Amino acid sequence: MCAVQRAFAAQTARCHGVRAALGTGCRGRGLFASEAIATGDAVITVPRDVWRPLSAEAARDKAPANIVAALHDVDGRVGAGGQLARAMLCSLNVLADADSAYVTSLPPPPSVPVLWDATQCAALEASPLRAKAAATRRLWTACHASLQLKLDLEPFLGLVALVRSRAYSRRPVFTMVPVLEMANHDAQPNCDLRFDEAQGAFALVALAPVAAGAELTVSYGPLSNLEILDAYGFTIPCNEHDGLSFAVADASADMLTAGSPLAPAALKHYRRARMTTEDGVNAAARGHAGSGVDYSRPLTLRNERAAVRDVIASVEERLSAYPSSPDDDASALEGGSLPDWERDAVRVRLGEKLALLQQLERAATSLKTMN
Repeated sequence: MCAVQRAFAAQTARCHGVRAALGTGCRGRGLFASEAIATGDAVITVPRDVWRPLSAEAARDKAPANIVAALHDVDGRVGAGGQLARAMLCSLNVLADADSAYVTSLPPPPSVPVLWDATQCAALEASPLRAKAAATRRLWTACHASLQLKLDLEPFLGLVALVRSRAYSRRPVFTMVPVLEMANHDAQPNCDLRFDEAQGAFALVALAPVAAGAELTVSYGPLSNLEILDAYGFTIPCNEHDGLSFAVADASADMLTAGSPLAPAALKHYRRARMTTEDGVNAAARGHAGSGVDYSRPLTLRNERAAVRDVIASVEERLSAYPSSPDDDASALEGGSLPDWERDAVRVRLGEKLALLQQLERAATSLKTMN
């Protein structure tokens, strides 16, 4: 029996109603049903005494007051709402328990951009993830300096990335959850991870009938490849949630996906920017004058054409920031010879470009209806 199997056996011995086994499938290591499971049944329950010692709260209780204060200071300066400090405290807990069977059974850190080198990050091209990863690395580096650990920076960053990818982080707890953290992601999961605050227990509950031997999966959420790669270190082919945040000037950002309407916040901005005296008169005639003009709707045909053309120019400018074309990306993916990290970077940037191209198509259709 290998170390991972021994650790799994030790952990499940402390859990309740275990109807799962460790196995390997198309997603790698994961949880599999050891018997047929009916909808609504609990597959396994992890009581408080199993997960609580691995939580951020337990680390906070043990950590020196100056360490906790330093982490919350960094957290407050970046407006992380306590989540950064909790992630760091949870990481310290894992570090303190480094020789335990549980910690030694954990996999290597995920391949997330915050751990990539400059060449790897460059493959993201103009993706917002490139800047986000750099900002996250600076933030985690600041935490490392505040903690004054004997652990070097790179191993520390890897530890935090591992904890972030596996921890349950929905309030009121932030913790590693042995056994259940092995459940892999699926867009159509057959299980759901639930926390009973009154009982202080986590449970994996079947959402549909599960056959014996089937993999037990959960959903990490309706996430884009940018979000999945950032947190978990993998991507999904043809992810329907792919898109990007798009903003012009000081306007609110539009979250663009393949199914988004023509950027509403950008349109409002350009309608306002392009409004002439004639547009104002027409708005007043409809009972919307001065600051009361409703920019969420077209003002005049002339104004709308100008606003849509401005959106097109902004989208084209955003697209031009990517050195490669969508066709280049598709060809690279079809080859199947890319290393995993580069394949993931290409999927992220391709999803963003396709969302922008969809905006250009919608804008062209809108202009055509106004001719």
